[in-house]
Amino acid sequence: MICQLYFSEKQGNERPKINWRRIIKMTLIGALFECPIIHAWYGFVSKLIEKRFPHFSGFKKALASMALDQTVLTLPFSFVMLFGIDWLDHFQYKKSLKMVLDIYWGYIVKNWAVWAPAMLINFALIPTKYQNLFSDAVGFFWNIYVSYIANKGNGSDSEEIKTKKE
Repeated sequence: MICQLYFSEKQGNERPKINWRRIIKMTLIGALFECPIIHAWYGFVSKLIEKRFPHFSGFKKALASMALDQTVLTLPFSFVMLFGIDWLDHFQYKKSLKMVLDIYWGYIVKNWAVWAPAMLINFALIPTKYQNLFSDAVGFFWNIYVSYIANKGNGSDSEEIKTKKE
């Protein structure tokens, strides 16, 4: 809703019309896809790094956790999330796949610019039981951006994050 109210094109001084379908779609993706995966992920990563690398210092453990987070989780998670956001608009597999392929690497680069430092802070400084809370705070602003780019022109003209194809 924040994205729609503050970042959508306005007609004169009028507020943009609220797209309730978009709000429901983003809420469902967050509640049924993002939250359960992220919630389980932080506990898993912490235990895995502790078990595999008990000799690592706190910072090295945080760095290893961040590296796992930004590769093993982020790459497939982002692909599926972007695909789902677009697919729920029209239920056309090929159209959604094309949209994701067009914006994916640009999206990932921007994701890494925000989330890599955030996750390093999260894993290095935040106790495991509060990592979801920290991630939710960063994610609140990140999801405004995701809503904007994934829904801009129904995803097909997301010039913001397209990469140059050579």
